[in-house]
Amino acid sequence: RYTTREIVASPICGALAAAYLTEPALYYLRAINWPLPEKDAAAMNATAFVVGVCAMWIADLIFDSISRWIGGGRAAP
Repeated sequence: RYTTREIVASPICGALAAAYLTEPALYYLRAINWPLPEKDAAAMNATAFVVGVCAMWIADLIFDSISRWIGGGRAAP
């Protein structure tokens, strides 16, 4: 059973993060000589996926903590 937060809010945050944070993440990974795929498209897609999924998890945690804070200590359904 999924909540509205998991269906709508988290994917939107993940998509926005993947769109805007992929280039800076790739720049940083290349600056520290992280081993990346030879093709730029493969590196871009893999980095966008990881950034988006991490943003979804972080957004879910933040929304959950806000729900608990507003709800007085209990998790919102």
